[in-house]
Amino acid sequence: MRNGEPRVAGELRERLLRLGFIKVDRKGFLKSDAYVAADEIDRVQDGAVHLMVTDEKMLKEADT
Repeated sequence: MRNGEPRVAGELRERLLRLGFIKVDRKGFLKSDAYVAADEIDRVQDGAVHLMVTDEKMLKEADT
């Protein structure tokens, strides 16, 4: 199922599939969606997901 999620290359894809991940809908013009590995999630509290990574460190979705 190569065309499924997550849409990132090679070893990064394998890492996300092994650990689990969430997809982040990044709003804004020319902003692609991104992925965060399960081990980069700090906590879920009051319906919000708190991350241990900044927007710049998220894995950006590849154009396929």
